[in-house]
Amino acid sequence: MIEVFHFITPLQFESYQAQKALTQVLKSLNTKYSYHVLPLISLATMDEAYRQGIETNTHISFQVDYAISLDYVAMLSQGRNLARKFLYALQEQLLVRQNTYSDLIIKQVITDIGGDLELFVEERNSKQTTAALIKNQQFANEYQIVKNPAALIFDSNNPDHGIILENFVTTELETILNQYLNNQRTLIEPYMVLHR
Repeated sequence: MIEVFHFITPLQFESYQAQKALTQVLKSLNTKYSYHVLPLISLATMDEAYRQGIETNTHISFQVDYAISLDYVAMLSQGRNLARKFLYALQEQLLVRQNTYSDLIIKQVITDIGGDLELFVEERNSKQTTAALIKNQQFANEYQIVKNPAALIFDSNNPDHGIILENFVTTELETILNQYLNNQRTLIEPYMVLHR
């Protein structure tokens, strides 16, 4: 089984595309997987999103990214699959349809995906949700993740090694992951091999 930790910036279109690409590739692999999406909020990772012109006011953009990240972590209490559906649907509303982030959009998305709005509001306002988001940031710092999108991947059959993929929207994900799973590390660029 492989375990994937996918670091994203919620308002970055490249992160949105990478989520779709990685999900598709994971489903096509002949192995079990555990997929964790981790919104990463830092000035370094958000710089690219700002350069893409998502918001003219970087302060507002940072606030919205932070809010979306808390929303996603709050939805995790209803399961990872539903939380990912929520995140995709919210990103589609904001990035594709160009709607403005608001409580109304959040309620609409939760209703559309069949989530529990009352539980979401309770979790959204809890200290545990904020603590979980901070823990995700610390996890990213531990592995020196500074670019988004990035994925940290471990194989349970070989837990001493993992790989970090950065900017993988344009890379051949399926080939890289199959090489990794088949222990063909010689074909993987050395800078991508990570030792725990």
